Amino acid sequence: MAAQKKKRKPVKISIISSMADLMTPETEYGELQELADILDEVEDDIDPVLYDVLNHLFSAVGGELERIEFTTDGTLSDDGKRIEISYEESELCGMAGSRTTLLFDKVTPGLVTMVRTGTHSSSLVFNAADRRQRCMYDTGIIPPFELCVLTRSIDNSLSYEGGKLALDYIIEMRGVKTEYNNLLMEVRELKPPSLGIQGR
Repeated sequence: MAAQKKKRKPVKISIISSMADLMTPETEYGELQELADILDEVEDDIDPVLYDVLNHLFSAVGGELERIEFTTDGTLSDDGKRIEISYEESELCGMAGSRTTLLFDKVTPGLVTMVRTGTHSSSLVFNAADRRQRCMYDTGIIPPFELCVLTRSIDNSLSYEGGKLALDYIIEMRGVKTEYNNLLMEVRELKPPSLGIQGR
């Protein structure tokens, strides 16, 4: 059977990115770690309402949660087995000159890889089944270093028709939780402008 031809189309991508530094001097690091550890240990068994309360406390206790919203054009690809979304990063995120590609196999939407190239390069893996993944990160300023991505949740409804992706995760360095991140992405087809003819 011949392989399916890869489909590709332009899309509009809306992103909301939230981040909290877990090691800021303005916060109690021990308190942040305690809440993070509680969430890690009980996520599978805890009552959903209580989990949401703990999650809110965790997000709030880190002080001001930095939130960035932007919309950009990108490309959505489907080769029959894998979905890819690619876009240029925004200056708002401090990563101008970088390109981000998110990809996953259709049969495993809970396993998402994020690849960045350009001024910042990295390959981060988010896995709902095996939540702690070792990855490499390169800022272009200091030598590349290893970090750990601890995936807290993935909600992925992306397809060639568009959809949404939500990633909730923590960055660890040398066993220490250093940064909380939440990424919400909505992908919509980029429709051409209407060329309607006005009557006289």
